[in-house]
Amino acid sequence: MPKILVVGGGIAGLAVALGLRRAGHTVQVFEASELTSEDTDGAVDQIGPKVNDILEKWGVDPLLTLPVPIKEAGWKFYERSKLHRGLLVLATASTGPGHPLELFLGKKIESVNPKSGSVSVEGGQTYHGTLSLELMGGM
Repeated sequence: MPKILVVGGGIAGLAVALGLRRAGHTVQVFEASELTSEDTDGAVDQIGPKVNDILEKWGVDPLLTLPVPIKEAGWKFYERSKLHRGLLVLATASTGPGHPLELFLGKKIESVNPKSGSVSVEGGQTYHGTLSLELMGGM
């Protein structure tokens, strides 16, 4: 199976990494922050029915994420840090489909080369995979 490098450990990066893990890929995630509570705090996210169906199918723990249903059927509010934590727990768990993702925290990205599938981080270290994806926020 291909090895996929995901740049960005936010909600989008972890959701992509979890989906790839469940499909049997080896996944490495590179995140510039240390993922403290301050790094994942933020506004409430409103998530629609189709995405909520996927989160449920994946087994995202509602006791951990504490979604709040809203009037429109299937729509829910999530506090960003709780949704992030729920995705992180599943993606790094030793149980479940595929291999747990490998998470690299505090890695400032120098460059990403999608053609070669490489990610270079501050300090000169380069990681190689079959494919690299950039899913960074706050740029």
